[in-house]
Amino acid sequence: VMGVAVLLAVVLSVGLFFLIPAVFAQWLKGLGMGRVGVNLLSGVLRILILMGYMIFCAFVPDVRRTFQYHGAEHKTVYNHEADLPLTPENADKYTTLHPRCGTSFLLIVFVISILLFTVVGYNGDVFLWRFLSHLALLPVVAGVSYEVLKGLAHSERRLAHALRWPGMQMQYLTTNEPDDGQIGCAIAAMERVLERERAEEKRAVAGASGRASAAA
Repeated sequence: VMGVAVLLAVVLSVGLFFLIPAVFAQWLKGLGMGRVGVNLLSGVLRILILMGYMIFCAFVPDVRRTFQYHGAEHKTVYNHEADLPLTPENADKYTTLHPRCGTSFLLIVFVISILLFTVVGYNGDVFLWRFLSHLALLPVVAGVSYEVLKGLAHSERRLAHALRWPGMQMQYLTTNEPDDGQIGCAIAAMERVLERERAEEKRAVAGASGRASAAA
């Protein structure tokens, strides 16, 4: 069942975010539109499909609950970053929107893809080439987008705030206000992660000490 679900998810993703925009771009090319216009409009279509998909998912009760856990995760991360005790009371005062969220990452991916596909991977007369080149360039787009996300998240400049604002607003589609139980769950998950990090640090220190003793 899991294998079928993964296969369907991949087929759906490729169909929605690559095949349909590629067909749309080919149609625009047939109308005589240039490279910049084709890539811009097909990129906007991808973003609209993404937003429509998120809105559709939000109507599913289990997904709405998942979005609450997503909001609880963000609140807990803020709580940890503020170096305050991890408690539902401390976490709950923070927003559900976070600059390093995967939702913001997706929007950056789509914007970077518009810019990149305008320069490379374009042959408006060959549909198959356009489709496959976009798939092949996806790892490059994802890598660049990840670095952009990190850069914007850690900058306090006005330009960075302005550039990350659209992604922050899109998080209203994928996060909901959680209850105390959901925040408690997120805190428990964070504590497990922190415990593992501390254990790994201790092993690293012990290993370094052992190597130093052996060398001496």
